[in-house]
Amino acid sequence: MNDLIPEVRTLYRQRRGRGTALDLSELVDCIILSSTSFSSTYIILDALDAIEKRQRQRLLDSIHQLSDGSIKVFATGRPNLQDLNEFFRSIPNVMEILIRAHIHDLKNYISREASQRNLGEKMKDKLMDKLSIQADGV
Repeated sequence: MNDLIPEVRTLYRQRRGRGTALDLSELVDCIILSSTSFSSTYIILDALDAIEKRQRQRLLDSIHQLSDGSIKVFATGRPNLQDLNEFFRSIPNVMEILIRAHIHDLKNYISREASQRNLGEKMKDKLMDKLSIQADGV
């Protein structure tokens, strides 16, 4: 607690005393204030595609605010959502890394899961054929 920046410590104590949580804008402010104490600050956000669209938009606005400074943001999400694609294309110095599953990995996963669930060979083969065709490397 003593290592906290005074403004962050004060806000923490106020909210703790009231029994309330910080809202997103206050969290962003705390992150920005705290980042000044470090030579590098990285924030990792996983599965942005799993967040409900309205909440995701609020989070994307906050990411934009954070990425304006020296804070580096590493975010993951499936590439099939237009709002995520548009957002990250609008920010300078964004690097996109596409990760695709290999069909061999997908078949191994399906085989293992089917065996654990005792689905039988016919069902396992049917699942492998159907899912591997539809997955197309996702």
